[in-house]
Amino acid sequence: FVVVIFRHPSLPNMYRVVPLEHKHLAGAGRLAGRAWFADPGWSWALPDDSTREAYLAWLFERLLWIKLTLGYTCFVIIHEGDEEVVGMGCAIKVDTSAVQSWWHTGEQWTARMNAGVLKMPFIMGFANFKRLLTLESYANSMEAPYIRRFNQQALASHTTPCFCRLEHIAVSPSHQGQGLGKLIVTHIQNWAKERGLKCELNTMNPKNITFYSRYGFKVIDEVTVVDPTCTSPPKQFL
Repeated sequence: FVVVIFRHPSLPNMYRVVPLEHKHLAGAGRLAGRAWFADPGWSWALPDDSTREAYLAWLFERLLWIKLTLGYTCFVIIHEGDEEVVGMGCAIKVDTSAVQSWWHTGEQWTARMNAGVLKMPFIMGFANFKRLLTLESYANSMEAPYIRRFNQQALASHTTPCFCRLEHIAVSPSHQGQGLGKLIVTHIQNWAKERGLKCELNTMNPKNITFYSRYGFKVIDEVTVVDPTCTSPPKQFL
């Protein structure tokens, strides 16, 4: 695919959106650790404040490596002055006629092993690992009915059974309030529009709902992540 560098008119010569490359992975991981440190879902899965940022950085550096390896489309926002990664987002084309879990194909298994993600329970601890799997399980179970409904509508209308899932949308806390969230979301929406794809995402932070509603997103479902040891379980909104 061809990517055109995008400059936001209100932020001239300061920031640019570029395709994610391997040189950006460490910076994108650090960004994830900072941006999602206080996120309700990640706070529930990784409850120790002293290690959460480092664990998130470790995890997302590897998850983004997997996406690059599997050919998914991801973008980062680069600060012109020092090439710091200050924002990111992924555009995942989902074919609803052939959806498979990350764990279920040989290619994905190989990518996870090569990225070192399977070391997660030994690095983060088995309790943290179990909660992370719970989040993934609930995200998949919540999205499944929507995917089936989307596929049925596509078959009935003879349209494409594919949509674009926005993932890992994040802006560095030190650069928030400057329009960078809008920059990355609209960039991915334009990418999807050029390919005739509708957009979908989920979030574990209810504060994000107002933000995403500005760009046409509507809540169509929500799921509470249930855990007997959790007095205030996070919700996922689709």
